[in-house]
Amino acid sequence: MSRSRLVFPAALAGLMVALLSGCGSAAPAPAPSTPAGSATPTPRSSPSPSPSVAKVVIDGDSVSVVRSDGEVLDDIPYTSAVADAVARLTEALGESPVTSTVTTSSCYPSLDESAWGGLSLWSAADGLNKPEGAQFYVTADGPATGDDVPIVIPSGQAVGDDAAAVRAANPRAPSFDNGRSIDVHYDVVSGSADGDPSEYYGGYAQIRNDRLVLISAPNYYFFEC
Repeated sequence: MSRSRLVFPAALAGLMVALLSGCGSAAPAPAPSTPAGSATPTPRSSPSPSPSVAKVVIDGDSVSVVRSDGEVLDDIPYTSAVADAVARLTEALGESPVTSTVTTSSCYPSLDESAWGGLSLWSAADGLNKPEGAQFYVTADGPATGDDVPIVIPSGQAVGDDAAAVRAANPRAPSFDNGRSIDVHYDVVSGSADGDPSEYYGGYAQIRNDRLVLISAPNYYFFEC
């Protein structure tokens, strides 16, 4: 008995080939989508820099360290203990002082000095002949500290500035020509020029050759020391 063969029509055979060849093809990957409700990140602003130390101000009853935003970082009365005053200035300025003992003073056997560039704090083991129980006094013989912080009187002038600028900024300040210098009493704390010399004191600016050369406070104006 003979076997019969199955014969597929040509169209059906072509369809099967097409289906088989499509089984090996990968479907295209879907495009990524943003989850519903997600927000676009907002750039963060850089933090503002901290205010820097702008100046040291020497007035008749204290020395102050002021920041660039105008805030007084520290205000140190001259009646403060010496060690405390040195520590506070050191912290406020962020610079360490150079210390020394001076034996060339005409008023005291010896003076202890703590200096931050042009700013000096002076004290004496046996005390000072200074008003209102001052434990120390300060001077500026340069325009700035070691880290270039300006040292000024309240009206804004520093050592090296023109004498005319000092006088213009302090029109009511008494001034006296002693033959060697002109002393401008820029911050009178107590007394007056025609009153009791022992009550007349404050801060003074010394002028020579039309330039401010020294700032000092507190001082009796009519005493040598």
